[in-house]
Order: sequence, then C-alpha cells, then structure tokens
Amino acid sequence: MYCQLLFGLIQRDEVIMIGSIFASTVLRGFKVLENNWQELCSNIRTGQISDQITDSGCRTAASLILKPNPELADLIGNICSCKSWDGIIRKLWPKTKYIGTICTGAMMQYTAELEFYCGGLPLVSSFYGCSEGALGINLEPLCKPSDVSYTFLPDAVYYEFVPIKEECITESPKQVEFSGVSQNESLETKSNDEDTEPVDLVNVKPGRCYELLVTNSKGLYRYRVGDVLMVTGFHNNTPQFRFVGRQNVALGVDVERTSEADLLKAVMEAKTLLDPLGFILTEYTSYGDTSSTPGHYVIFWELKAKEGNNGKELDPKVGDDEFGRMLANILKENNVDNHSARTALAFVTLRDDGEREFLFFRHPSADMILRESELDINLIKQTKIFHFGSISLIEETCKSAQLAAMNIAKNSGSILSYDLNLRLPLWPSAEAARKGIMSIWDQADLIKV
Repeated sequence: MYCQLLFGLIQRDEVIMIGSIFASTVLRGFKVLENNWQELCSNIRTGQISDQITDSGCRTAASLILKPNPELADLIGNICSCKSWDGIIRKLWPKTKYIGTICTGAMMQYTAELEFYCGGLPLVSSFYGCSEGALGINLEPLCKPSDVSYTFLPDAVYYEFVPIKEECITESPKQVEFSGVSQNESLETKSNDEDTEPVDLVNVKPGRCYELLVTNSKGLYRYRVGDVLMVTGFHNNTPQFRFVGRQNVALGVDVERTSEADLLKAVMEAKTLLDPLGFILTEYTSYGDTSSTPGHYVIFWELKAKEGNNGKELDPKVGDDEFGRMLANILKENNVDNHSARTALAFVTLRDDGEREFLFFRHPSADMILRESELDINLIKQTKIFHFGSISLIEETCKSAQLAAMNIAKNSGSILSYDLNLRLPLWPSAEAARKGIMSIWDQADLIKV
C-alpha cells in the first residue's frame, strides 16, 4: 500500500479515480498516508524509496519512476501538513472524478469519513459481487450510498432465494434507508406463514428479504452465500435489491439476538450526538460483555475531528454526566489542567458512633483506566511535589501508570507525598490492601496517615 500511495502521488496529475473493492480498504490507505506522508515526501524529494520497503519487485518498480523532485515533495508536504484533511483527495489529486468502492451493508459505517476526505466527490458503488461471481450492477452509480440498489445479472450464475421467515417492516415510505434497513425503520417483525422453499429470480417479491443461493459452472450447487437481500423493485423484468446484511451475524448476552442491521441502526442514530461536537464516526466494533449481570453490549468508536471544530477535544477521563461536568468546571476555575468513563464518586455518611461509612461509585471510573502512555511526562518532571495515593494501586492500568509517574517524578528531584487512604471495600481482601499499600511506602518522602 505504501508503494501504491507513492506512485499515486508521483503521478498525481494522471489520477482520475481512487478506489478499492471495499470502503474500509480505501480508508486504510488514507490512514497509511496520514502516518507516512512525511516519509513519502522524503522519498519524492531524494528519489530514494524508503528502507521499510524490502520487496525487490516493489523496489525495482519504484526505481523506474522515482526521480528527485523537490518541488513536488514541497507541494505535497504543504497539503498534508494542513490542520484538517477535509477534502484532501481533491487537493492531492485534482483530476479525480469519483471514489469507486462498495459503500453498502457493513461498509455503510465508513461513508462519513470517506465524505470527509473526498470533499464532495461522489461515492460510487458500481457492482455487487462475491467470490462466487459478479452478481449485480448499480444502474444509478451517482446515487447516494443509502439509495443504492443493484440489478441482478441474470446470466452470471443461477440464482435462488430463500425467503427470510421474519421480514422487515417499513413504517413510512419517506424514510432514509441504510444497509437495507431505514434509519427510522422499526426492526419489529411480522410472522410469515408462506413456504420457505427457495424461489427463482422471477418469483421474488418487492419488499421481501431473502437469503441468496447460487449455482455456478465451477461446481457450486445451491451454495448459501450468506447475504440477506431486500428486493426494492425491477428494471424491466430483472429484480433489483438492496444489501441488508449477513445471515446469522449477531450479538447476544442472554436469550436475545442483535443482528448486524440492529447494531448499525443503533450506531447511526447515536452518532448524531457527535455533530454538535464537531466529530464524525470513522469506525466501530462491538462485543457482548457478560462479565456482569445483567450483561450489556460494549461498542468502541473511532472518531475524527471535522474541519472547523475549533480545537475541541473529546476527553476520555471525565464522565459526561453532571458530576463530571461539575468537577471539570471546578478544576478549570482553579486553573487545574484536567483530562474526562464514569466519574468516580464516594458517598460518605456518619454512623451513630460518629465513624464515617463510604459507598463508592466506580467500576470502571476514569481514574481506573488511566494508561502509562497518557502521562504528561514533561508536566511531571516540572513538579516540585508529586502527590499520590494507594487507591490507584488496586487496578490495572492505573497501577502501572502511577508507578511510572512516581519514577519520573523521583528521578526529576520531586518530593513524593503518599496518602495511604485505606478503603477496604475497594480491595479484594485486607491482606491484598496491606501488601499493596506497603509495596511503595519506602519510596515516599512524606506519608499521610
């Protein structure tokens, strides 16, 4: 991919289309470009390919077209060093007419980031295919990715369609659709008492969902491709369909099953919360977490800042709740630099005998997920007194982060101040608390007891 990018930059005035089969691959290429544009510019400036390219064939091919070109290197460098990469494709490849890639189904999640890079260039999903054959084409290639329907190629393979017992219900004809299921569409189902025997191409019905079977000349007989398709209409007598998702792809934490379409619907609705913050969703993944009762789904998001978000940052270390916002404001008012998981809280009550009793709200809380890589080393080195407590020794990754910060501060001449802060309910056992607290107190200059 590095070499493809290098050749594309050298011949930037000849590029008229950028594409790959799947949208995720196109975006992977831009991530490689973001991480390596300076080295690519160096290669173009000196006429020497990077040492990280070890394949002899690639090096030989590069030597045929790679010549020293400082002007081009400076031009590309100026473009890539801008604050935002919004519309970067038009800037790097000014003659590009469109982005050719599949943006339907699971690839729908990547369209927002592609639109961010392409600066208004159309996203063209021209065909539907799989390893079993080229099965359909998009007769309206300039339509929006959410409106793509493919027309079957009736002579590519022999098609059969297994009706899905539960079919999608559309609540309104004026809905924005994605991945075969509209954003406002209910995922409720209605029972279908019709026979589920396969039907051939001419007997499919508009609005119905089917699982695709193919038979081809290579020996596949009634092979279950695994794709679920929804028939959207006909071109002349040939059915057109929208890709809905993959059959039997689901999450589950109990007896329920969450389909690929359900998950995508939830993500597409939730990501609208990012718009006021100036961010776009670039990718997500998920899993079912059954470590607690009840179980729940965990969804990880990868975000990218839009151009003009005025330097806003999403802070992963203060909870987005009333407690977190209150604490963030207090810290800001007192000129404390704070970086925002759940905000850890301790509810304190007084017993009849005057002793305090603590109830903790965490697991996980922001302090528990602090990582060593997130430490501001320069700030720590400038401190005169470095204060830390025993609570951070209970869980990883914050334990490793605290120990690393202590070492940095100690080696920089800081005074180490240690708050023993015994809170037995947070430790696995009293013995674990004793060992943990005592493990570092010999390194402290001051100990609060």
